[in-house]
Parts: sequence; structure tokens; C-alpha cells
Amino acid sequence: MSYLLIDPLIIGAVTWVGFAATFLGLAIAIWQIGLVTTATKAAAKAIENLSATVHSRERLLDLSSALRQLDSARHHIGQRDYSTAAIFLEFARNECVQVQELLVQNSHKRDVNNIVVRLTKLIEALALDEGTGEQRVTAVQRGLQAREITDAIGAALARLRYRYAEDGK
Repeated sequence: MSYLLIDPLIIGAVTWVGFAATFLGLAIAIWQIGLVTTATKAAAKAIENLSATVHSRERLLDLSSALRQLDSARHHIGQRDYSTAAIFLEFARNECVQVQELLVQNSHKRDVNNIVVRLTKLIEALALDEGTGEQRVTAVQRGLQAREITDAIGAALARLRYRYAEDGK
């Protein structure tokens, strides 16, 4: 047995076999690193897609909530209960601001920003009307303004639904 440890031919063969095994192990390690890199990129892409889907859903839910809040505000405007209507309009505006923060495309951001500005102006107008006691014709005017904003939110909601359906494919 000790002869095998000192024979130059056997030591050379063991050395070459070890050398080949090392390079084979190196090749396998490099191949596995490539597989891990590909899997990492696929996982990152899946996370991005999931995040986009969640944000799309959140935008749709927030706009739907804003639409419900605005409908409640319109009801209170019709009843000339401006202080309660202003609260619902604030809720609707906050929902629209949240949607605006989640939006990526500038064209959609501009649309929602326009809605936020219109809601803010309506809230200010209601506060002014309530402070001056001006409620005869203004309830109809404010109701029509709220209706126009409702239509704008509905249009934005339809565009986002279409965008969500496109992204889901």
C-alpha cells in the first residue's frame, strides 16, 4: 500500500484526475451561477409585475371610492347641507390624491390632478356659499359642478380599467 503513495506514475494520475475534477467543478459552479442569475432576473420581473398589478388594483379601488364619496357629496349638495358635502368632497379628493401618487404615466397624472384641482375649487366654493348664506341657485350650480367631476372620475376610471385589462394580458 505504501508503494502506491510513492509511485510517480500513480501520483501523476491522481494529480491529473484531481485537476480535471477541479476544472469540472469550476465549470459546474459557473453554470449554476448563470442559472441563479437567470432565476434572480425572473424573480425580479415577477415582483415588478405583481407590484404593478397591485398598484393598478389600488388605483381602481381608490377611484371607485372617490366616485362613491362624490355621489354622497352630490346628494348633500342637493339637500343644501354644504358642510357635510364638503366632508365627502374632502374624502373624494384624498382618494384622488392617493391615486395620483400611484400613477406612473404623466397623461393619467394630469387627468387626476385636474380632478383634484376641480374638487378643491368646489370645496372652496361650498365653504364660501355656506359662509355667505348663498344657497338659492348655487345648489344647482354646485351640483352640476359635482356632476362634471363625477363624469371626469368615471372617464379616468374607465381608462385605468382599460389599462389594467391590457396589463393583465
